[in-house]
Amino acid sequence: MLHHEHETLTHKLLHDKMSKLYIFQALLTFVKSLIGIFAPVYIYSLGYSFSYVIFFIIAISFSYLVLIPHTSKIINKI
Repeated sequence: MLHHEHETLTHKLLHDKMSKLYIFQALLTFVKSLIGIFAPVYIYSLGYSFSYVIFFIIAISFSYLVLIPHTSKIINKI
């Protein structure tokens, strides 16, 4: 009986349109966090100083803060 419930849940997850969207969003968030973790580590491993890596992280965060409201307005107009 447990095996049948698992097949039903898997079937529902794969064939429901909203579930596909949720799975895609979860994977996209996971990939972004991996990049956010490993990009600074890679930059540091190339020999850049720790202060440069911190500056890089601050610059990326600031660009998100500036660009996201503007892109939201553009998307709403389109």
